[in-house]
Amino acid sequence: VRPRQGLPEFSIIDREGEELVKKWIKKCGKGDREYCRGVLAGLVRYYTPESIDALLTEALRRKRDIKGLLDLLKDCRPGGCDWGTVRAFLGS
Repeated sequence: VRPRQGLPEFSIIDREGEELVKKWIKKCGKGDREYCRGVLAGLVRYYTPESIDALLTEALRRKRDIKGLLDLLKDCRPGGCDWGTVRAFLGS
């Protein structure tokens, strides 16, 4: 997952980030959509939408639970994520 350049932590997400959020919350269960929205909105502040999309697409391709992946990613910040656990979850 590639870190974003030039967006401060407190910024609102841009249109590209909002499109990613809208796309992926539809794949979360109805009861989990607000949770998914919050995690995705946090991720696009730190990582490129393209890299998040690729990771989520890989999870779907491998028939993994999107909410489960977001649970692992919810506290990820550049330099502070357990990518080994994420890779293990994806089975790669």
